[in-house]
Amino acid sequence: MTINIGGDASGQVAIGNEVDQTMQVPAPAGPADAKQVVLFLAANPLDTEPLRLDEEARSISRRLLEGDYRDRFDFRPSLAVRAADLSEALLRHSPAVVHFSGHGSPDGRIILQSEQGQSFEPPATAIADLFRIFKGTVRCVVLNACHSEPLARAIAQHIDCVVGTKRAITDDDAIRFAAGFYRALSFGKSVGTAFEIGRNEIALTGSAGSAVPSLVTRPGVEAGDASVISDLPETVALPPTAGSGVLFDEGHGQTMWSGVPAPVITGGFRRAAEVAASLGPVRPLRGGMLTEQALRAGKCLVLSTAPHGRARLKEAELEALRGFEQAGGGVVVLGNYAGEWHHESNLNEFLAPFGMAFNADVLAPTGTAPERAFGATNWAPTNSDLQIEAVPSTTEYPQRNRREELTALLEGVNAIHTVSPCSLSVDQAMAIPLLESIAQLLRPIPRTPQLPQIREYVAEGVGPVVVAAASTIGKVVAVGTWKTFLDDFLYDERCDNERLLANLLSWLT
Repeated sequence: MTINIGGDASGQVAIGNEVDQTMQVPAPAGPADAKQVVLFLAANPLDTEPLRLDEEARSISRRLLEGDYRDRFDFRPSLAVRAADLSEALLRHSPAVVHFSGHGSPDGRIILQSEQGQSFEPPATAIADLFRIFKGTVRCVVLNACHSEPLARAIAQHIDCVVGTKRAITDDDAIRFAAGFYRALSFGKSVGTAFEIGRNEIALTGSAGSAVPSLVTRPGVEAGDASVISDLPETVALPPTAGSGVLFDEGHGQTMWSGVPAPVITGGFRRAAEVAASLGPVRPLRGGMLTEQALRAGKCLVLSTAPHGRARLKEAELEALRGFEQAGGGVVVLGNYAGEWHHESNLNEFLAPFGMAFNADVLAPTGTAPERAFGATNWAPTNSDLQIEAVPSTTEYPQRNRREELTALLEGVNAIHTVSPCSLSVDQAMAIPLLESIAQLLRPIPRTPQLPQIREYVAEGVGPVVVAAASTIGKVVAVGTWKTFLDDFLYDERCDNERLLANLLSWLT
């Protein structure tokens, strides 16, 4: 198989179904994939009152990670900014949002830092003209400094939305406004809505400072329609049948795994993408949200887990998945250790109606001590001695519908290898087990009931336990961990992981 580096204008992978099965790996991110850079510029010269600029930067960074569009933002701070640094920062980072935090002078100019660390006030006309030059990329400017409304009005002659202040603003209020503003942006809200939420964040504390921030728009621009994200999804009805080929979800933080290859088609799922190429086009979904419009491009979706709550789906995404399945699409859902519990996912909300659910546990070789599992199973690589083997299930379930069809999923599969999966619960009326393992079942204990982080494990006995299952009422498959289909396992001739993946994708498409 030849692997060509390239891509189409959309930035998507297009894996051909031609004789040489050429695979095109995605080109650099296009407009729909690109992250929106939030450039944080700060200055607190030595001869000015100290400000909590680090706290403001930290607050913005955290709030940008809270929303459904968290994968669409890239926060980049630049401190102790001098006038000479401005154009370099704008050229280097091509930001969609420029946020200045610091002092402002009573005559409406922002205060930067000189070469000697002292105050320097660049002419307001020069600052406004600088943004004129970069009006093609900058969509919003936030001047979180005292008395900055006059400068905001000058910049708004060129930039869609500019936030300034009518008078002096306290450090606390400035931080509160920024927190609310960027939280709203991370949820895909318009600049106008984000501005109102930022002001409300101040008002909720009882401060009178909520009237200080001011929003100015470029002539002809409505703040309620202005968005930092240029391609927010619209509601698009699914066609009677889904599209073709295989989609890989990569828009929910899958690249954030460390210690193991990431479940993305240019990383640990490269071989998986090649297997999928025999069935049609392969496309990564990197938009940060699963929508009907995105899903309609494929016939099957590979939905993997991400850490730190990043794989948590909003209700609109769950509805889009259900609509995709109802329109004839297939879905393979890949879990992780401790099911969806530790990483605050909600994939069971999709799986449960199809008779399957991830359990809050982790599987390890028989006899594995609980104290060894802690910190080892979590990030265990494919070559770990914590590998387990799973074989076709011998469990007899009462229902007969589609049994012969589902049995084909295990054709040529004698055993698979995997590491640190969770077990699955299977409702006999709606699903059947595919693979099971004689493994040590370890249950994690949370640090506190309110903090779902693992403190330690306790042994819960030995299997057999189910590690893969398929629904009998829809084309949905669940597998206990995404690591099952990493390259190392697919290339390993001692196990049949690649054959299993090929069978699953063939059935689901």
